[in-house]
Amino acid sequence: MNLKKFFIGLSLLALSACQTQPVVTPSPSPSESSVVQISYALEDNEAFRQYLDELLKETLSSSESVVLQFVKDPANFDLDINKVAKGLGADYSKESMDKQLDMVQKDFNELIQFDYESLSRKQQDIYDTLYFDMDMSLKLSDPKFNYYDQPFSTMSGIQSSLVTTIQHLRIESKEDVDMALSILDSIPSFIDSALSYSQTQIELNTLITNADEVIEACNNFINDSDQPLLNLLIDNVNALEAITSNEKEEINQQLTLKYDAIVNSYQKIVDFFTINKDNINQGGYASLPNGKEYYTLLAQLEMGCEFDMENFSDSIDSYVLKYAFKLMNILNNHQDDKYYLNYLNDQNFLNFASYREIIDFAKSNLKDYVPKIQEVEVEIYDLPESIATPGVLAYYLYPELDDYLHQTICVNPFTADLSSLSTYTTVNHEGYLGHLYQTTYAYQNNPDSSIIKVLYAPTANVEGYARYSEYLALCYLNQWDEDQINLYLFNEMIYGLQVLQLDYGIHYLGWDLQQCTDYFNENVGDVTLDDVQPLYEQLRCNPAAFNPYEFGNLVYMQLREKALDSLGSNFNEIEFNTSLLNASHTPLKTLQRSVDEYISQNEKAFN
Repeated sequence: MNLKKFFIGLSLLALSACQTQPVVTPSPSPSESSVVQISYALEDNEAFRQYLDELLKETLSSSESVVLQFVKDPANFDLDINKVAKGLGADYSKESMDKQLDMVQKDFNELIQFDYESLSRKQQDIYDTLYFDMDMSLKLSDPKFNYYDQPFSTMSGIQSSLVTTIQHLRIESKEDVDMALSILDSIPSFIDSALSYSQTQIELNTLITNADEVIEACNNFINDSDQPLLNLLIDNVNALEAITSNEKEEINQQLTLKYDAIVNSYQKIVDFFTINKDNINQGGYASLPNGKEYYTLLAQLEMGCEFDMENFSDSIDSYVLKYAFKLMNILNNHQDDKYYLNYLNDQNFLNFASYREIIDFAKSNLKDYVPKIQEVEVEIYDLPESIATPGVLAYYLYPELDDYLHQTICVNPFTADLSSLSTYTTVNHEGYLGHLYQTTYAYQNNPDSSIIKVLYAPTANVEGYARYSEYLALCYLNQWDEDQINLYLFNEMIYGLQVLQLDYGIHYLGWDLQQCTDYFNENVGDVTLDDVQPLYEQLRCNPAAFNPYEFGNLVYMQLREKALDSLGSNFNEIEFNTSLLNASHTPLKTLQRSVDEYISQNEKAFN
């Protein structure tokens, strides 16, 4: 089950329900229908606004970890801090998951009571976002999918997300200290519940992960004698001016004891996966009784739209051929120029001295591509090596809802070569013009709805926009001409689409390593099993993880091509990107509607 709103403090962590109540079959959201013209109210629906206020309060009250991440001052949201669920809130126990499911069902039943056409246009966008998220969560909670969620996925499993939670615990007041201690205190029992859940998965043969990678991640945390996370917490406590030295000493002793208990719990994870290494399912979701259906829903959730999975492979193939044809046309036009033929192999040519310089360079070029936003203070730094997750280049930490002008980006130190084009696009993906810009624009231009949309946003819109922003970052880099930019873009898109094919092959068609290798040999070039195995394992253990990036990017680029073809010289870079931003954090059909309106308005003006 996707209980995202209850686990925001754990980054990408989500839960699947063990048992569920019968699910009410809802009517389709109007945004999912074939109707093009949709009526809307000129004024906000007050009842719907009250519903959103209560939903926001319910979401923020779901755990102290959510409060510490998203709330600077509880009074700004009329939150009674004493009524906030302690620690991490929910866990993997049946009782906890049933409770969370009941809340989602209640919220959904209340949502579908609203007359869609009685809502203002902005409220309809919020409705679409909430409907998509809740509807998909309930579908994924069908009892036939019991124990299909994967708490220990290798990229964003709890062994990684809990470390992220600890690292970013805000400690700026005595109240923060109390909540941080409560969160740390809840982690061992949370891990116990996840291990109990995984033990049942072992019995049902539904546990899909890579034991060696989970063990390695845990050992990196356990064996780091420097204890950077504990020292960070202690330093933050010592920096507080409102408490005495004796109080600080007592708090730091509690921090040390609770941190030691967490280390012991991580050792439990190591022991569990060491014992059960040979009992883990070595296939993908296609190997489970209802795995294809579950993967279909999961992929649709991650792609931000419903999609006919039977025809998914053919659709992706058609786009691969489209961009391969475009790429070959460029190469043919420059076949006598060795630089054009070989430049993709040399991508370490940039001269930035720091992440900050990349951020400042992006800010100086915003005016030509997107609307101006208020100045944001950005902290960007390398993660400690002991807690950096392989395969995760960087991440953007969503800011507090009532203090979004201070934001944070963390970069994996193992992949951060400042001369590399990859580092440049990654920093832009997370910052300007990517996540940081999209989130800040939403907060500043539609603060009421942005709060809900950011907390419930379909991942494909968020990551698709960030991938699209990498393309914009290449445009203002001024190192390449248009053909060179497109060579890089088409090459990236082709590879990304082929990754989607492999993910689909593993989890829908049941491909093994040999079949994935055969796919590459037929479509890319000569590779061996050893060449493909790291990617195969990453996809097998993290189903649909790359769908929002690659499918979302495809949608954004297709919308751009559509606008360029429709408007020609009347295409305006800033106005087009504004149409994207105005539908940020919504399902992809809502995004498409926003772009269609931009095209329609400008076609009329042009004519």
